[in-house]
Amino acid sequence: MYKIVLLFFIGIVTTSFFVTDNVGLVHAKFDKIDISEIPIEEVLRNLDNPDMLHSMSTHTEELAKQGEDLILYGLTQHNGKISKRISMHFMCVDCHNLTREFAELPSQSPEDRFDYADKNGLAYLPASTFWGIYNRTSFFNGDYIKKYGDLVINARDTLQNAIQLCAKYCASGRYLDDWEVEAIMHY
Repeated sequence: MYKIVLLFFIGIVTTSFFVTDNVGLVHAKFDKIDISEIPIEEVLRNLDNPDMLHSMSTHTEELAKQGEDLILYGLTQHNGKISKRISMHFMCVDCHNLTREFAELPSQSPEDRFDYADKNGLAYLPASTFWGIYNRTSFFNGDYIKKYGDLVINARDTLQNAIQLCAKYCASGRYLDDWEVEAIMHY
């Protein structure tokens, strides 16, 4: 996968180095490209990969705000009323940071994660960060199978199912209504 993405970026960089002027002469162009601003989903789509199962074509600020409330406080306001709490015990931020957790993104080393958390004043929480979660294509590693068994099978490949598993079982709460999952997805 990394080779494919690298080839894609080489293609972008190569084509950006040469421009044709109005008389047809080719000139070198050395603009820097900030690849961190290109969403993973766009890269994959340009490589003719299908959209991710949790792909969203629209974004609503109201739903994003409700999602933020659900993640931070475990409840929100919906249709003029306060929603039910997701869990009487936990909120998402009790287990998940909302910011980057690794200096080198490909790293999966707990030591690297701990060092980054320590240097940046982050809590070393039991679950992975929400930062960049939309760009992931799988959820719940093998350790979760040990704890939750077959419940993890459907939650590994879709973000929506991962959210539901986490709300119901990890947070000892309840399954979310569709609008709540949609709100969290928007956030």
